[in-house]
Amino acid sequence: MAQRPSGWYDDPDDSTQLRYFDGILWTERRMPKVLPGLAESTIGSPPRPEQPYAGSPAATTSRAPGSGAGSGAGSGQGSSSGTPEQNPWQAPPQGGSSRVPGGEHHGEWPGGPAQTGQHPQRPPVPTTPDGRPISGWWRRFGAYALDGMLVFVISAVASWPWAQSWFETYADYARDVTDAQQRGLTTPSAPEALQELPWQWLLIFVLLLAVYEIGFTVWRGQTIGKMITGISVRQLEHATLPTLSEAAVRFVVKGIAAILAPVTVLSGLGTLFMIADGLWPLGDRNRQAVHDKAPGTVVVVGRVHRQSPLQ
Repeated sequence: MAQRPSGWYDDPDDSTQLRYFDGILWTERRMPKVLPGLAESTIGSPPRPEQPYAGSPAATTSRAPGSGAGSGAGSGQGSSSGTPEQNPWQAPPQGGSSRVPGGEHHGEWPGGPAQTGQHPQRPPVPTTPDGRPISGWWRRFGAYALDGMLVFVISAVASWPWAQSWFETYADYARDVTDAQQRGLTTPSAPEALQELPWQWLLIFVLLLAVYEIGFTVWRGQTIGKMITGISVRQLEHATLPTLSEAAVRFVVKGIAAILAPVTVLSGLGTLFMIADGLWPLGDRNRQAVHDKAPGTVVVVGRVHRQSPLQ
């Protein structure tokens, strides 16, 4: 079957709507077939004639005989002794208003209070090639924090047999610090056992995070944190969910810090990369992090539905 070109077609799900097809997949862009208020629109109609502004040639020649400059000869007063014509290019008095040549009333001259008091326009929100708004940084950070806390708690419960002693040591140290503060004593130093987490806990955390991130991204493009903040992961060029390989690459690049955490020599480099990766969307044109650029994904506002190619 011949490939249908991109364009607006009848929405197969709603006969009253038009839906945009990008040449491969149906997008989420829709519009009504009949725009409300179209019959009352004046677009394309000839403009209505405006009254000439004061001081223009048309206003001067249209004055009735016996008034203004036209009666100067009969009354013995020339144009130089009568009321001077208003210069259209002369600024009005302080705080006044005027019409500028062209018939458009601006209320104030350029640079006046009406213009200087206007709020600056916000920069446009970046969008995908098919017009989907791209998520801002704070939404992504909120989803990241929620997902991290969720996986941390679940991994701590799952690794309790190996991490129990670490938690007990931490609880004892917290009580010692609180007791020292209440008595005004010197805060005790942290035990060496708290400086290293049990490797079983780190392994369970990384594996659980991998299954959680990759599985939810392929399934619906949203982790639980992204569901709460109202954002989704999709391909940048097409309005479809990431594939399994794309989601896996995205996780590996994003989770380098967690993967390298057990290696003492490399854990510091992993932390620096995690910080740079997290801040990268603030200066990127498409608000992509490094882990988005590797597989070609982007985080957008709203839910992304799985779509099949046009049959």
